Amino acid sequence: MPRQSQPSGLPHKLTARQYWGTRSRAPPRPHDLLAVQTPRPPCEPKTAAEICVRALFEELPLGLSVSLSEENLKNITLTVAVRETPGPLDRDGFFKAMSTYELVLTLEPVMFMRRLEVILDSFVGDEDMGTAPTWLRQISRAPGWSARYVRQYQWMMHLIAFVTLKPGVLDDGNVPVWLELAEYIGRIKAVFDEAARPRVPPELRPRPRPRRSANMLVSPMASLSLEDDTIGKGGEDKTSGFEASTTALDESG
Repeated sequence: MPRQSQPSGLPHKLTARQYWGTRSRAPPRPHDLLAVQTPRPPCEPKTAAEICVRALFEELPLGLSVSLSEENLKNITLTVAVRETPGPLDRDGFFKAMSTYELVLTLEPVMFMRRLEVILDSFVGDEDMGTAPTWLRQISRAPGWSARYVRQYQWMMHLIAFVTLKPGVLDDGNVPVWLELAEYIGRIKAVFDEAARPRVPPELRPRPRPRRSANMLVSPMASLSLEDDTIGKGGEDKTSGFEASTTALDESG
């Protein structure tokens, strides 16, 4: 006899799940519990841009005693921001291409110098993708997708040295950007080195006397006249009064 789907005496509005009940779930297996309890390990920074953002967010001193200098002129304002460019729509307007994200680093020194803005890295995709860089995940949590920090210029020098000396961090496409950063920080360092250099007064040396030879006196001596000009034309005596009085005293004596 075939089984009845609905017994007599029961309302016909009952569903099959309400009548037959739900199946009990099997208890979780040990390896399932282990997978749930173990958190996903965080991604370690591998590129130069990821190392820069991680060092800023975690306030790493990078070998310095302090990240912020007591002298305000030696500090630089570092701003990291993510610039999003939405992808274009297709012909029908139903599907949208992936967005492009750019990591922008801006350096603003306290001294009177122009600020520098460079693009450290770019990514095409979504921030929730497994291949998304760590800098996109970190900055996307910040308000306005940007963060501002103040560091001394030596901190930036240590960061550039760490990035350039660690093998496998810089690729050929990012080398010009970091060279521009190194040149910019080098100009700031040159200003402070020149200001800290002690002022040394110039050494005073005696000036040598100009040497005159006998030949230099030939022309002036040749122009001189050996004529006696004490008696003028008309027999006038041009002797001065002092010489005349001296002659009179000699005669009276």
